[in-house]
Amino acid sequence: MRIVSSLEQFGTTDQPVVLTIGNFDGIHLGHQYVLNQVRKTAQQTGAISAVLTFSNPPSTILYPDRPIQQLCSLEQKMTLLDQMGMDCVVLLEFTKEFSEQNPQEFLDKICQSISLSHLILGHDSRIGKDRQGDEKTVNEYGSSHDIAVEYLDKFLVEGSPVSSSKIRPLIQEGRLEEAAKLLGRQYSLMLHARSGKGLGKTIGYSTLNFDIHHFCLPPIGVYSVRVKMGDSMYDAIANLGYAPTVRHESFPQLEVHVLNEMPKHDDQLFEVIFHQWIREEKKFESLEALRKQISQDIEVAKQQLQS
Repeated sequence: MRIVSSLEQFGTTDQPVVLTIGNFDGIHLGHQYVLNQVRKTAQQTGAISAVLTFSNPPSTILYPDRPIQQLCSLEQKMTLLDQMGMDCVVLLEFTKEFSEQNPQEFLDKICQSISLSHLILGHDSRIGKDRQGDEKTVNEYGSSHDIAVEYLDKFLVEGSPVSSSKIRPLIQEGRLEEAAKLLGRQYSLMLHARSGKGLGKTIGYSTLNFDIHHFCLPPIGVYSVRVKMGDSMYDAIANLGYAPTVRHESFPQLEVHVLNEMPKHDDQLFEVIFHQWIREEKKFESLEALRKQISQDIEVAKQQLQS
């Protein structure tokens, strides 16, 4: 999959392009429905399948005082788009200036850089300043520029439309199985590990440490998880919280102890896949009490991961 950071980098070509546009946070089943249609249409017409999306969450610009918690990192979004079989991603920075474009200006810029043959959008998609570009506006633009515009029907699971805004509260409430039905996979976060303080190693349980305060999180507590590194999968246990026994963080941290030995992992990208809740986080009176509890948690995690 090719990734370009501007429309100009896409390069003018005679080969037609089937495009979709959106933030695609989480790449849930509704998104997958749109992306599959993009891929199929491109295959049927000999076109390039392309996605225009953003390197930063639009909510950080549009609602800086209340940005929306993200369902996936940028790296995970790119990985999932690649797995969906997209040929190219136009990855733009969402800025205040970008948000001020009216639909005509935005679509004109796209058409100046690519040979747009089809524009495929979700049922609730809006483009341009203040979401002015509704279905009627975009269809009119398509008709006048010889672009086939297609708005897809809602994608339903058990009779209800799938959306990122529906998935977030399920995760926050710990309803991970219900969230997985809408995501099409278990909820996970794909992140780079950061250097920790080595405190886990001092009690015999070294950890991978992740900064997670921009993401949608399940309830604070201890979880059985799986860690994917490259093509390999490892059973693990995770503490999502403030580590009150050894320190007290200002923001929740994700600390993951892999149950089996991992190969060297300098600057690796990890996917932490949440499996099942084990217990609440709590402060222990001593490190020895914490060590004993972790040992018990590991046994529970092994049973959960085998089920």
